Amino acid sequence: MATERARSLELCALGLGQAGGNLAAEFNRLGYRAAALNTARVDLRGLDAVGLEFPPERRLYIGLDELDGAGKDPDYGKLCLEEHAGAIRNLVTRELADGDALVLCAGLGGGTGSCISELAAMLEPLQIPLLALATLPSEAESGIVKVNAVRAASALVERPFAGRLIIDNQRIIGAFGDVDVLSYYPQVNREILAPLHALNVLNMSHENQSLRSFDSEDLRKVLLSSGVLVVGSQEIDQISGMEARELLGIVRKQIDGGRLLAAGLPLDKVAYLGAVLVAPAGVLKETPARALEELGEQLKKQTAGAAIYLGLYQANVSFPILHLLAGSMSLPDRVRTLLTAARDEGHLLVDKIRSEIPGLDVRELAQLQLFKPVGKPRSARLSTPPTPVAAAASPRREAKVEARVEMPVLEPVKAAAPEPKAAPAPRRSPGRAEEPASPPIEERPAPPVRRSSLKTDAEISPLEGEMPETIEVGDVGFDYDAIGSAHESLQSFYSQQISRFREAADRRGREQVARRLIHDARSDDTEVRAHAVWAMVSLGERGFKSALQQAVQDPDDEVRGLAVDGLRRLGESVE
Repeated sequence: MATERARSLELCALGLGQAGGNLAAEFNRLGYRAAALNTARVDLRGLDAVGLEFPPERRLYIGLDELDGAGKDPDYGKLCLEEHAGAIRNLVTRELADGDALVLCAGLGGGTGSCISELAAMLEPLQIPLLALATLPSEAESGIVKVNAVRAASALVERPFAGRLIIDNQRIIGAFGDVDVLSYYPQVNREILAPLHALNVLNMSHENQSLRSFDSEDLRKVLLSSGVLVVGSQEIDQISGMEARELLGIVRKQIDGGRLLAAGLPLDKVAYLGAVLVAPAGVLKETPARALEELGEQLKKQTAGAAIYLGLYQANVSFPILHLLAGSMSLPDRVRTLLTAARDEGHLLVDKIRSEIPGLDVRELAQLQLFKPVGKPRSARLSTPPTPVAAAASPRREAKVEARVEMPVLEPVKAAAPEPKAAPAPRRSPGRAEEPASPPIEERPAPPVRRSSLKTDAEISPLEGEMPETIEVGDVGFDYDAIGSAHESLQSFYSQQISRFREAADRRGREQVARRLIHDARSDDTEVRAHAVWAMVSLGERGFKSALQQAVQDPDDEVRGLAVDGLRRLGESVE
């Protein structure tokens, strides 16, 4: 013996994102099977906060790398859906695939919910009729949200849904703005789904007596009409008989969105329309039989030939209720209004993002001497570049040097006892590609005959293989000429090297700068050596310890003083 169905249609729901998950939770509360997908674990946990007892096995986290949320970025949301496509289809097949239709619930505007059309495309191979239940953002939302929402609404139209129900948060805040924030979302979600649920259980209640039925197939035809859906219920504060003119006014108001749906659907674009009057016996007793027929004629005329389904039920209710379900082949005007706002606010936001913070003109402050000169303390060498010295102050020497430097780390080093050197890491296999050399550094114009002793990064051969814990600098073989650049040019260059080291995205980038500084600290040019050592001391990394120990033996007082200061800041004793 077959079990009597509790509803005309077995609807299932799949929520996407926070708003979609909350709507799916309301479906679950009403007794429908529902599941939720989200890139934020906190939102999935939040389904329990309102006491809806959402089944844990029907919640699926679809974030990547344990990130929590999509940050209003639909591209990230799409990637999450793609990465979890198999798990999503398995969940739907296991829990939701045998219903009459699957309702995809989402809030348009967020990074996850805006991907509702991508979710629909993923589920199309399962051959389940898909309905979209989506919310539009309010006027108070940001330009990012509005741009996301309009793009998602456009995709919603292009995707072949069996029906689209568009909720307007601007209307909702107007209707429920005085509700406390704790009760707001549960109450709103109940109001959104109540009219659809009422129509779906209308024929299953033994308390309702059908005088003119709106049966399950009537409901199916209108609900799956492939248009923009309008569903609503309005209680009529009247205990006397009803006339067609009164009922027509209520229908027109509901077609325009009622209290919750997006406004601006023209009546003449409606293709399917179901109107069901549920009233107590006393009201029906005083309602002339022609009223329902006249209502049908007027609706057919004003919709320009839509398919009209009328229902009439006697029930034990205090006041008459008119239920409406319609499918329109037009987008609400509210979507077009949102498009205009998204266009304007989106361009403004792009202009802000592209603008730069204005600088300050401090040229007249540059020469101000705010402190009385008291001599040059050693620590001052760490914050200012070395004093320029005459070029070629020391005789040319062999460039062959041996150096071993521990790889610098990002964190500043506190004073501590010397650390043991790490063992070199294994070299990379010969088959791996070498790291590309950085672009050549910009050289200042050299005076006639003389040229800069600075080599380009391309001239300093990169290390091969995986980056080791220490840097081996063997037979360098650089032929440094006497420097021919101004002090300002050297200061700018080594300041850039400091910035490159600190801003390097990975260890390999830092190693490249470190290699540059170690080589230059052994230049034949005194000024180049001084600036290279100054840069290493300014970075304050323990990996430069060996290079600084060698610089302590430098013939130039300035270089030696910088190296001694650097070692002391690293907590090293200097004899």
